[in-house]
Amino acid sequence: MPSDDQIIGFLGLFGESDGASAVRAGLLVTDSRGYPQEFRVASPVRPNALQRSLYGSDLNQFMISDILAAPLLKDVQIVPSFVLTNRREALTTRSPYSVLYVSNADEFVPLPRERSLTIGLARGQADIALVQFIDDAEEDLESAAAVLSTAHDGHDLDPFELFERILNVIEQLAHGDRRYRA
Repeated sequence: MPSDDQIIGFLGLFGESDGASAVRAGLLVTDSRGYPQEFRVASPVRPNALQRSLYGSDLNQFMISDILAAPLLKDVQIVPSFVLTNRREALTTRSPYSVLYVSNADEFVPLPRERSLTIGLARGQADIALVQFIDDAEEDLESAAAVLSTAHDGHDLDPFELFERILNVIEQLAHGDRRYRA
């Protein structure tokens, strides 16, 4: 049975690498109550014309997985049991932690090579889908689902609200510091 001392990472990724906007990222590590334990943010990344030409349709995947997500996860000091992300592209991130994509179950369409579980949340909230690549250990998905269900039931932990917190902090940083402006 998952305990209350589970540490969960939330990797929020925002924007598209279409050249018009920058991709921004933050990592919030919390306990099972959603209380922040560590926060890291990456400077926004805007691809140049050469990168757009070289990477083509793989650019978004490369920017999210290799340029933003991997360094944030590599440098984290408080070790999460697993990491949830709001972007499917982050599933390919090289990381010592299980990275799972979380989506509203009503909007989720599985892709080949993915495994998913649906978790019903209480109090009228939408069900969520947790997703991982088939190559990853299935017990990681089941363990994450159990921890998330327990954290939600015991503490109203809502992963989508935590992604909103990350975006809000990134936007606040952008207001006060030019390095974080998209």
